[in-house]
Amino acid sequence: MNTLLTPFKKVMTDCGAVYSDESTETPSHFGSPELEESTAQQNTVLFEFSNHKLLEFTGNDRTQFLHNFCTNDISGLSSGNWCEAFIPDIKSHALGHGLIFAEENSLWMEMAPHSTEALLPHFNKFSFLDDVTIEDQSQKWGLLFLSGPNAAQFLNTHLSNKDKLPELNEFQTIKITNVECKLARIDRLGQPGYLLKMLLSQLVDVWQQFVNAGIQPAGSEAYNALRIAAGYPLYGLDISEKELVQEVNRSAAAISFTKGCYLGQEPIARIDSLGHVNRLLCSFQLASKTGKLDSPVIYSETDDTEESTEIGAITSVAYSYLNKCQIAIGYVKTKSLSSKNPMFVLIGSQKTPVTK
Repeated sequence: MNTLLTPFKKVMTDCGAVYSDESTETPSHFGSPELEESTAQQNTVLFEFSNHKLLEFTGNDRTQFLHNFCTNDISGLSSGNWCEAFIPDIKSHALGHGLIFAEENSLWMEMAPHSTEALLPHFNKFSFLDDVTIEDQSQKWGLLFLSGPNAAQFLNTHLSNKDKLPELNEFQTIKITNVECKLARIDRLGQPGYLLKMLLSQLVDVWQQFVNAGIQPAGSEAYNALRIAAGYPLYGLDISEKELVQEVNRSAAAISFTKGCYLGQEPIARIDSLGHVNRLLCSFQLASKTGKLDSPVIYSETDDTEESTEIGAITSVAYSYLNKCQIAIGYVKTKSLSSKNPMFVLIGSQKTPVTK
C-alpha cells in the first residue's frame, strides 16, 4: 500500500469507512451502501480513486507517440481537453483503456487499478525511438470523484476562484482553498461527474473539506452499482487482453474511425466495415436479490427444447438498491441480443432469469 495513504485511511476510518480487508486501499462503504447509492442519484457523493493509475507522457514526441498507439485522435486534443481511448495490440485486443488528458507540456492517462501491468512494457518497447518519457505517477498524485445531479452546484460554492466549471471533455486548473487541482467534467456514471487531481499529500485536506461541507462519502459497493447500471467497464474486471476493443461497446466514445494509421487500426477498420463483432459488453438485471453466481456463464434456452446454450459470461455483478435486485455487465453473443429466447444464470443451481 502507498504509505502516503496511511493517514488518509485513518481519517476515512474515523468517518465510518468499512474495508473488506486490511490490505484494501478503497473502502467498501461508509456504513450504508443504500444511502450512498440513493444520495448519488439525488444529490452528490464523493469517491476516492487513490488506487487508480496515472501515467504521464512528456517530451517533444509525446503527442504523436500516444496518437500512434491508441484508438482516439490524440493529435486533435488541445490543452485543457480529454478523451476516452483504448490501447490495442496489433490484432486490436485491448491492452489498456482509460482517459487521456492534454496539458500544455504533458499528456496524462488515467486508468483503473492494475492497468499499467501490460501497458508499460508495451510502451517501453517503442519509446526509445522517440523523444518521449513515460512515468507512472500514481504514487505522487491522487484522485477524487464527485458524482451526482448537484455536483456542479456544490463546486460553484467551494471554489476559491469563481471561474466557469469545465464542460464535458474539458478540464481546468482550480483551487480548493489553497490546494491547486485539475478539475475535469466526466459523466462516468451516467450523471454529472467531476474528477479532481491533486498531489497525493494534499488529498486528505480536500477530502475532509468536502465531507465537512456535507458531501456524503461513498465506497466501492455504491460505485460498482452505479457504474454497472451505467454500463461503464473497468479494465482488469470487464476488459482484458482477450477482448477486441469493439467488443467492449465503447466505440462511440473511445474510437476514432477517421484518424488514420495506428497500431491495431486495420482489424478495427475491418470490423467496422463488417458492421458488428460477434459479442458485446452489455448491462443486465438478474431476477435475484442475493446469492452468489455458480459460474459467470450466461445461458439461453428455447421453448421447444430443454437444452441450454452458453451465450456469454458476466464480468461484474453488484446489488442495486435502486433496482432492488442484482445487476451485472458481461459479454453476450451479438445474435443472442436480438433473440427472444430467455437468458439465465445459475445461482444455487437454480435458473435465475437475466434481462437486458
